Amino acid sequence: MSHHLRPPLGGPPRPVESDPAVELDRIRTAQLALRRRFMALNGGGFVVTTLLAVIGGRPLAMGVPGGPNLGLALCLLQVALLAVSACLYDRASCRTSDARVDRVRAHTALLVQPERGR
Repeated sequence: MSHHLRPPLGGPPRPVESDPAVELDRIRTAQLALRRRFMALNGGGFVVTTLLAVIGGRPLAMGVPGGPNLGLALCLLQVALLAVSACLYDRASCRTSDARVDRVRAHTALLVQPERGR
């Protein structure tokens, strides 16, 4: 988590510096950028594997050291890429959005507190 987004240890999240609507737009923008990178990375691997299969199946049938053919090895690499990129996506999402979401929630909770004594 970035040091400027992290709430103080043991304390409540910092108040929203700007309008909550602006913070929500920043969260949406950050999430959209992360989704685009995630899809480009994983979609690129899928497209390369698919193009290799469509253009010529022979290279994918070649054996690689260790037993499987090249097509299976590429699919296993694609699964590994998906797992690693999902972990990186989650870490980046937590770093860029979670602190902002906490600040917006804290801000709105202060604005919408129910009246006591009723």
